[in-house]
Amino acid sequence: MARKKTKHRIRIFGLHKSRRKQKRLIHYPVVTFVTLCAGVLLACWTLSAFADSITVHATVPDTPPSTAATISSPLNGARFTSVPVNVTGTCTGNTYYVEIFRDNVLSGTAICQADDTYQLLVDLFAGKNEFVPHVFNITDNEGPVGLTTTVYYNVPQQPTNPSSPSPEISINKPTLNVEPLTLTSDFKVRGYYVGENVKWELQITGGTKPFAVNVNWGDGKNSVISITKPGNFTIEHVYTAKGGYKGSYPVKISASDSEGRQAYMQVFIIVSPKTAPVAGTGGIYNTPSSSFFSAHESLLKYLWPAYGIVALMALSFELGEKEEIIVLRGIGRRARRRT
Repeated sequence: MARKKTKHRIRIFGLHKSRRKQKRLIHYPVVTFVTLCAGVLLACWTLSAFADSITVHATVPDTPPSTAATISSPLNGARFTSVPVNVTGTCTGNTYYVEIFRDNVLSGTAICQADDTYQLLVDLFAGKNEFVPHVFNITDNEGPVGLTTTVYYNVPQQPTNPSSPSPEISINKPTLNVEPLTLTSDFKVRGYYVGENVKWELQITGGTKPFAVNVNWGDGKNSVISITKPGNFTIEHVYTAKGGYKGSYPVKISASDSEGRQAYMQVFIIVSPKTAPVAGTGGIYNTPSSSFFSAHESLLKYLWPAYGIVALMALSFELGEKEEIIVLRGIGRRARRRT
């Protein structure tokens, strides 16, 4: 009986010894060290890729315009029977763009051209309209306010319906006591890269719903949007080429309501290639975005899961080995106690 126990003891310890020897052929401290090193290298590569793809926005203060803009056309006191109206004038003294306010409402913006002139289409309210030009530099610092130009809009009468029993009833006659249809925007200089999705928020008020909005993006493309109720809405577009002067595109927006009222607004957007600052010299800069991460995104997408699987496998094998050793040691201790 004692000999059987001894043999059993020898067999157990021999099994334990042989298994430990076999497991030690895999040096888990070395495997753990290599796995950690691989993780550090992969993390550094990923962070480098993200860092190269980050766009840094910076604003360099610029000198505010020193001279107010003028309105050359239309002349003070001019009368119109159609809209929109082409407004032109001069802009000097470090002016980057001009805003035209119509009765204290922003009616449109235009970039100041190389010959120190600007032009844009603006809407008119029925009756008296007062235009006031405001000038800004590239960092949206305002300069002196220009003189007021007053013009008048005589809304043309709607044609009457010959078949109507009353001559006062007309075709598409707008409903009375309805606020004028108006387009507005909180304008700031906006710079985008070629291929980037352009988003611009506008607001439509007054008129009679629903509304139809047409956007001329200045690159030969148009967008038609249906708006069901007054309020804020967003227009979107992707430019495929750099803009004109200083990278600018004039964007002309027109809206109409269900009863034929119309509203107009003109703004501009700066579009630059990714190898150049967005808004040009002396103002708002966006560092060019690298294509490094986009080129390696698919590779990193597979490397990280693979690394996670390898790390979990190494950890599970190491824990399994430790558990096996604990079990075998327990068996050995029990065998020794029986002897």
